[in-house]
Amino acid sequence: LNVKKVLDTISVRERNLKFIKINIPSNFLEVHSLDNCLNTISGFFTTEDQHSGIPVILGMPIEGVSCDISMGKKWRLSPSENIIEKIRDSFGEESIEFHIKGG
Repeated sequence: LNVKKVLDTISVRERNLKFIKINIPSNFLEVHSLDNCLNTISGFFTTEDQHSGIPVILGMPIEGVSCDISMGKKWRLSPSENIIEKIRDSFGEESIEFHIKGG
């Protein structure tokens, strides 16, 4: 077996993902304010290097309308299992979508 490069899960995701979409459940915004929502998600993002990580889109239902909000460069996400699990714990098992490059 000849292995030239071994990639960890995060590297594979960073190489292949165009963006990650986090769908905020409508009942979350009914109970919490938008500020509380942003405070919840702010802990998921990397701030040390604004060019690392995967771009993020927030799917937010606002008064019966679904809005997709494209987050800026300082809101990029490191796609580690730990972060993904935190998102699922906060917003539900189906709250995260992985969008692959070229798809």
